[in-house]
Amino acid sequence: MCLWEYLDTIYGGEPIIRCRSFVYSATAGLVLFAVACLLCLLTPRWAAICALSGAVLSWPEAALALSAVPWSHLTWFVRYRPENAVAVLCLIVSSAYSVNQVRLLFRAPTGS
Repeated sequence: MCLWEYLDTIYGGEPIIRCRSFVYSATAGLVLFAVACLLCLLTPRWAAICALSGAVLSWPEAALALSAVPWSHLTWFVRYRPENAVAVLCLIVSSAYSVNQVRLLFRAPTGS
C-alpha cells in the first residue's frame, strides 16, 4: 500500500505514461523485499540476497524521484512531501544493510 501511495504522489494520480518499466521494477523490488521478510525467518542467507535484489530493482524509480527533489528547498520538500523523503531514506538504509549482510555472508567460512 505504501508503494502505491508513493507512486501516486510522484505521478499525481495521472496515468503513468513514461518510465513504466521503472514502476514495474519498483513493484518487483517490493515483492522481493516481502519475500526477504518471510525468508529471514527460515534462511537469513537467502533473505539477504533477496533483499539486495529488491533494493537493486527499486533504485531506478528512486533515482527518478531524487532527480525531481528541489535541493535548494530541501526543508520544504521534507515538510510537504515526507512520504517521498522517507521512502528514499528507507531505500538507502535497506540497501546499505543488505550490502553489508551479503558481504558478511560471503566472507564467513562455511563449515562442512
